[in-house]
This record gives sequence, structure tokens and C-alpha cells, in this order.
Amino acid sequence: MLRQHVGHNLVCVMYGDEANVAIECEDCNEVLLDYDNEDVIKQGKKYYDEYEGDDE
Repeated sequence: MLRQHVGHNLVCVMYGDEANVAIECEDCNEVLLDYDNEDVIKQGKKYYDEYEGDDE
């Protein structure tokens, strides 16, 4: 999978409020690896549930 990107322009990109980090190939516009920060995702879900959840 990575071999086909040797010599390409690779970047490390952060998404969300540090919720996800990805290694991307700029030449192919492809995500090669990505990792979620579970602590940030849990905090975001908690905020959504408390402040923007259903009004039922």
C-alpha cells in the first residue's frame, strides 16, 4: 500500500479539534494512515449530548 507512494508528496494533517491525525499523499489525494484521538471524540460527544442533543 505504501510502496506506490514512494517519492510522492506526503503530509501529516490534523482534523477537528485534534480529533484525528492523518498521513496523506498529496499526489494521489489519498489517506494512507489515520488515527482518532478517542479522548477528544468522547469530549465532543459529551458536549453534543449535553448541549445540542434532542429536546425530547
